[in-house]
Amino acid sequence: MKCKCRDVNELWDEEAKQYADGHLEEVEVRAEGWEVLYRCPVTGRKWLEDYPRSEEHGGGPLRLRQLTECEDG
Repeated sequence: MKCKCRDVNELWDEEAKQYADGHLEEVEVRAEGWEVLYRCPVTGRKWLEDYPRSEEHGGGPLRLRQLTECEDG
């Protein structure tokens, strides 16, 4: 899968899942599985998979977003 790190900062639902599964490397599972930290093997940029609208039925939509340096700590 082609690297999207320079073109996209945020992906949702199925597109996010496909990008994480097909391109990113899992680094750490956080918050009992509700957050997953990934790293791009091409650019080294970090991405966070989360559920920002967790109050919705089924946990809400999955979001994958790039992190800034101060966010990944």
